[in-house]
Amino acid sequence: MIGSLPPPKSGMPFVTLRMVELVKSRFQHTNVIDVSAGSLSRRSVRYHVLRLFRNVRACVELLRHRRHEGRTLYLAISGSLGLAYDLMLLVTARCFGFNMIVHHHSYMYIDQDSVLMRACTVVAGPDAVHLLLSEDMADSFQGRYPRVKRRLVLPNTFVLESFQSAHQPVKSWTRELRIGLLSNLSCDKGLAAFVETGERAVSEGLNITSVLAGPLTGPRERAIVDRALERTGERLHYIGPVYGQDKENFYRNIDVFVFPTAHKDEAQPLVVLEALASGVPVISYERGCIRSMLADGGVTVPVGDDFVETALTHLKRLHDNRRLLEDMSRCARERFEVMRGTQDRALTEVFRALSESPQGAVGR
Repeated sequence: MIGSLPPPKSGMPFVTLRMVELVKSRFQHTNVIDVSAGSLSRRSVRYHVLRLFRNVRACVELLRHRRHEGRTLYLAISGSLGLAYDLMLLVTARCFGFNMIVHHHSYMYIDQDSVLMRACTVVAGPDAVHLLLSEDMADSFQGRYPRVKRRLVLPNTFVLESFQSAHQPVKSWTRELRIGLLSNLSCDKGLAAFVETGERAVSEGLNITSVLAGPLTGPRERAIVDRALERTGERLHYIGPVYGQDKENFYRNIDVFVFPTAHKDEAQPLVVLEALASGVPVISYERGCIRSMLADGGVTVPVGDDFVETALTHLKRLHDNRRLLEDMSRCARERFEVMRGTQDRALTEVFRALSESPQGAVGR
């Protein structure tokens, strides 16, 4: 199994870690190779040197296991230019006859054609199993890359089996509407738009408080929050990174999750799933799988539209109509249960694929 494991504490590494735990519980002889460069900046030379070194080491490990029976490569594939490293791994695995399971976590190469992803699908071959996060993601991916013949849909809900917010009592609504954002807080993840939404709501007389949670990713983000705290006072709370029970308390204490993400890799964000599991409606940009995730449990804003104006319109409705908020909360929880209902069958298919006999090396 090859992929990026935490750190950093972000979605894809966390999903990969959970998959590693599940596979190791089923298959005794499981080798895990972490190709992450940790928390280093992607713009640094050191990051790319470390990534290259770890991927070369992974290729050597594939070479070392080339004669093992039942050899299968599970690859948590990257987005953007990280696909160049993955292509190197796929070429090595194909040359030595590994079965391949490729787990996708990015929409970037689905929204836009990628030469690197096209090369990856060619090298992986028609027998490779591609794991996608939703039916619409699978359809879009297969439509753009028609060489892909085998696909499975596995939603990220399997990561949240221990998320206790699923067992929360029904919320008790107050006159104040609390909106929240939890993420690795950056402008790419919508920090500035979230802050502006909260400030505009207060300036228009709405009884709304904003709650920010998660680590600030840089000095620019720290400055945005510091200035907002000075301007809005008690109408904005920054509570820092939250984990475990503190994370559950965050979702328990907000009414709407506001997620103006501009992240181009965004596919099926764990924070949106956590909000739905907690019965918290979501207002988000329409990226990746988010629209199909929400259905009546939230609202999406088309990319390119003014997020703040659209979000304010919906927040005013929810502020003035708590029955609507209650209905959306129930729908949010139901959407999570629908997605979770498909995961067990999908995991069974993944384990079956991991057990298949290798097809043999190319040219043999």
